[in-house]
Amino acid sequence: MITIRFPPMQKLIDYVFKNCCKLEDFCEADVVDVNVATCVKCHRDSYFRGTPKYECHNFRRVYLIRYLATQVKQTSDLIREHILSDIKSRAKLSAVSFGGGPGVEALALMDQLRTARGSHNITFDNIDHEASWEPIYQDLVQRFAEWVKNIKINSRFFQIDITSDITAGQYDVVFVSWILSEMNNKERSGVLTKARDLARSEGYILITDRLETDLVEKISSLTRQVEGWNLIHHNPKWEKNCGLDFPPDSGIFEPKYNCSTAYWVLKKA
Repeated sequence: MITIRFPPMQKLIDYVFKNCCKLEDFCEADVVDVNVATCVKCHRDSYFRGTPKYECHNFRRVYLIRYLATQVKQTSDLIREHILSDIKSRAKLSAVSFGGGPGVEALALMDQLRTARGSHNITFDNIDHEASWEPIYQDLVQRFAEWVKNIKINSRFFQIDITSDITAGQYDVVFVSWILSEMNNKERSGVLTKARDLARSEGYILITDRLETDLVEKISSLTRQVEGWNLIHHNPKWEKNCGLDFPPDSGIFEPKYNCSTAYWVLKKA
């Protein structure tokens, strides 16, 4: 008998589909009866309106089914291409994500370090204003860690203002994930300054966000204005297939199969 061994990311996506495909038939946010089709439409349209409903249980489930695979895959690949060679030999690592939600960046970091030699102890701090992501974050990260034998992770969640006082200079990697597009330029400048401050000397800052030309130009301008770091790489439009399998009946959720992001990789001086 041949035993087929699936990589941890595929196992995680299978777990998400198995546990998130059944939605509640009543929406407490809009106080209406719903089904999969209406929830998917609400989820899709909310991003065009700029009003995502992360506080809604169904919304979070639909998000995981539609976006988790590509979000983790693209972050994982960017870590491999631009950061891994420098951090893979470190036995202890600390990282933080601004707007990490369900733990995309923690999962991506583990996905890359699982292929590196030796054991790794990670302290990962996830900062998100939506507290209801915490149990999902902990569940996904700890489940993934069970499938990766060379990694131990201390996963922490904080619902705090990301511009508030956090100990500076403590993180090897700082992720700024898809939140700058939700801010004005003054707020973006504050977040980028905080990201730089939180990184250790020669630590990395990885920024990912939407592809709109105007947004990309504004973020690029701000990265040049903030002193104390160097731009390692920038791509205004990075795209590829996520390379993962989706269940045959997943189409009703309209999952995203292709990674698509603008990104900036910076290194603190």
